[in-house]
Amino acid sequence: VTDLLISALTLLITVDDYLANVAYSRAHTAGFEAVIRARGGEAAVGSSVPAISQDLRMAANVARSLLVLHLQTSLSSNPDSSQAESPSSSPPAPPPTLDTYTLPQRPDIPQGFTTLLTHHRITGASLALLASFHDWHDRYLLVDDPSHIPVWRHTAAHPLNPVEKCIFVALLCLADDVSHMGLHPAAVIFRQPKKRAEMLLAVPRLWTDAVLRDCVVWLWMVITTPRNRGLTPLRVQRGLWARIEEVRGDLRAWEWAEVERVLRGFVFDGRRAGVWEGTF
Repeated sequence: VTDLLISALTLLITVDDYLANVAYSRAHTAGFEAVIRARGGEAAVGSSVPAISQDLRMAANVARSLLVLHLQTSLSSNPDSSQAESPSSSPPAPPPTLDTYTLPQRPDIPQGFTTLLTHHRITGASLALLASFHDWHDRYLLVDDPSHIPVWRHTAAHPLNPVEKCIFVALLCLADDVSHMGLHPAAVIFRQPKKRAEMLLAVPRLWTDAVLRDCVVWLWMVITTPRNRGLTPLRVQRGLWARIEEVRGDLRAWEWAEVERVLRGFVFDGRRAGVWEGTF
């Protein structure tokens, strides 16, 4: 196993991601980790050419992050398939519920998510996800310089339903937009607002369930409005908004104040407020 092989794999993985070829992410994840172990571990990656060792390690970590995100957010993935093939394996632990947490442990989540939990549109599996994001978001809320804000990532301990996966994707988008990833060259790989906006159309419940109507507005705004305006998928953005207006006709009479009220019910970031208002 050489650095040339690892370099080729990182390139192929990022190209696959850009082309939305993510069906084999689970196999790629295990295989890529095996290749890195065979190379001697992460510290050995790039050791054959010291001048590029740091860049190659960073590229390898980007590829690993992409693969993990595929497994966490792909609507077609089946998180339990590997365990179903092995009758002798222990069943996965059930996701937590609200009752799992004592009062001091429960995350202080916005009202919009609380409503979704109460109506069982999202599950207890979302609690750790939301707590992780809000811990990161609150820590850097007053930092105006994106170069001083690290990227947020999270690995869900339990399978997520399609609505939860859309929420996870929106949180990733918002985190990238307010952190140093927003204008980073790798943003074109990670952000992908067009592909992520189209993901919303693949979840029928978002468009038929009255409980999710406000959530769809928040998802639309966060996902289709990247910090790098050159990545904005204008046709998809406008098409999705037209679809949202069809589902709930009251939006046609809304002013920005009503939209802001909905956004604040989920996650609102003042550093993005001006851009979001302009998008509306």
